[in-house]
Amino acid sequence: MEFWPAGRRANPSRKLRRDKNRKARHERSENEITAAFMSLAEALLPRVILIENVPGFVQGPTSTVAWLKHRLAKINRTHKTKYTLQHRQLDAVEYGVPQRRERAILIACRDGRKFSWPEPTHTDHPIRAYDALRGLRGKNQRDASGKWAALLPSVPEGQNYLWHTAKGGGRQLFGYRTRYWSFLLKLSKREPSWTLSAFPGPATGPFHWKIAR
Repeated sequence: MEFWPAGRRANPSRKLRRDKNRKARHERSENEITAAFMSLAEALLPRVILIENVPGFVQGPTSTVAWLKHRLAKINRTHKTKYTLQHRQLDAVEYGVPQRRERAILIACRDGRKFSWPEPTHTDHPIRAYDALRGLRGKNQRDASGKWAALLPSVPEGQNYLWHTAKGGGRQLFGYRTRYWSFLLKLSKREPSWTLSAFPGPATGPFHWKIAR
């Protein structure tokens, strides 16, 4: 096998994070998934192992780097391979994607060769949301829905629910930093998009500066 890629689901929900017992169960489940992935990697011994995940996968208390290095060392001893873990945090916006999406990328080559990481191409001149979306009109546009949908027209572009807090310029409807950043978030024409959610809720942005998501 040439490649053995993996990309796991990102952070658990806010409700799960508030519940310490559920959070612990979730973390055990995630660890079991990583262990199962590496067991299959040992069975297949692919030329390249590739893992993509959120930055916390390689930094802080949730980092798995030390465990992965230990697991690869064990595979190398058993199968005479030379897997050597390399990892970096990359942001898609620095490579021409009109979206700020920072992810941890981990690579290990079976022959031990060093991976040549691509150099950023758009660090100083990122592609803006306007550059990517101007002139486009979706055939199946979805309007915002739910309890707070009517607030969207009052949120300036580039702003989110914080506009309607004591530190914003709108109505004081929410507590400061009590919601996710993407809640009622609007794109700015002058900036790349923020990270797009795979499963957005009815008030989860980023929304178009003029129309719905």
